Amino acid sequence: MGIDKIAGAGIAGRSFAPTQIEREPVPVAQRRVTFTGSRIRGEPQVVKEKPPKPEDLAKKLIQRKDEIPTGRFQIKAGPDGKVSIKLLNISPSINFQRVSMNDLMGLLGKLNLPLSGENMSLAKELLLFNLSLTKETMQDVKMALSFLPRRTADDLSAAVFMKLKGINITPENAKSIQTLFADKPQLGEQMAKLGKMLNYFSNSRLSDAVINSLLSQLVGLAGEMMAKPQKGKKKLRENVQEWAGEVEMESKEGGKLRGTLGKLKSKMENKLAALPEWIEPDEESAWEEAYILLDELYDNLEAQALINKSISGEGEEFYYIQLPLSLRGGETVTVHIKIYTDLVEGYKKGINMDNLTMEFSVETERLGRLDGRVELCGRKVSLEFIAQERTRRLIENKFKLLEKALEGVGYRVNSFKIRALQTEEDFSSYLIKKEFSPDKLASVDVTI
Repeated sequence: MGIDKIAGAGIAGRSFAPTQIEREPVPVAQRRVTFTGSRIRGEPQVVKEKPPKPEDLAKKLIQRKDEIPTGRFQIKAGPDGKVSIKLLNISPSINFQRVSMNDLMGLLGKLNLPLSGENMSLAKELLLFNLSLTKETMQDVKMALSFLPRRTADDLSAAVFMKLKGINITPENAKSIQTLFADKPQLGEQMAKLGKMLNYFSNSRLSDAVINSLLSQLVGLAGEMMAKPQKGKKKLRENVQEWAGEVEMESKEGGKLRGTLGKLKSKMENKLAALPEWIEPDEESAWEEAYILLDELYDNLEAQALINKSISGEGEEFYYIQLPLSLRGGETVTVHIKIYTDLVEGYKKGINMDNLTMEFSVETERLGRLDGRVELCGRKVSLEFIAQERTRRLIENKFKLLEKALEGVGYRVNSFKIRALQTEEDFSSYLIKKEFSPDKLASVDVTI
């Protein structure tokens, strides 16, 4: 269905390295298990602290604006000749004042729902996400929230996303989606940790032959599937195809890696339950973190598969995939890719390389954060990039090389835009975003 061509058309064409641009991270001492023995020795690891993410979500990639501004109004003429106009519904294209308490109470009253603080807060949040406010929607989102195994700041986004995308609301699915939104796992980083994990447990005094065998298989599969641009476009296309299969973009069963991961996760869970009482606290902590890594990796892949299998029936339909990428110098990064698609007879029709819209986000040590949008129409390609200021200038200077690379695979650049990155949001903002900020939801009562 065309997924094997994406690397050549979108990712491989983006050849902006090498560059000497360096960022200046703020070092912060934290404890972190890296499966190299540093946790056992109690040595602090220096990790990069990212700047705080702003609350405002206004600066984003180009959004589809197909809806015509509409609104339902109630007009009443008074005996004194004055006319009262009241807005009865909310349109994404109409911005007025903040929703009042009376408005929310009226909406809940029409649904015959209790006027509790919980319902009031949830109703307002659903309106911010532009989700239809019905009794069924309220109940489904509450059910999803009740299934979440822990409490995080991103719970509502995860619950609303499940409802919005038509994902079956079950405890297992809720756990996977919560992991994606709350923990924001990076597949490239997870793959890199597996090798360190294998080295650690191979030398552990509690080494388990079955676990080490499965872990070795998993590390081997991850190494084979790791995308390496330096290996050439053909190999890159194969890697993209493999990961697409793992997260069920083109198959319905997943791949070898997820099967091996499931077996290893089960064995590790049994091992944790049977650890001897005399085990050292640091050793127990390492085994627990190993299980957490495998569990998070499993949920990450499962969440991607759930998204790719889901059909919302309303709003945008898309595929989502994380592509682990190994760069020169040993850096491993994650490319987050969102590919829009349409429905045909109730099913996602797959990827059409003659009419493709794709967004991606990646962060590297040299380039920093780079977001992009690629639109293909026949052999014409439109590009938009959002990058940090120094990287923006670099891409502008290398645009001719990019244009030549695309022409080499049969594409002509129809338009090219690039602007400086203003805010740094995590990738989950690509999956679901509030259509309004709280001060732009509307209820207006005007007398003229």
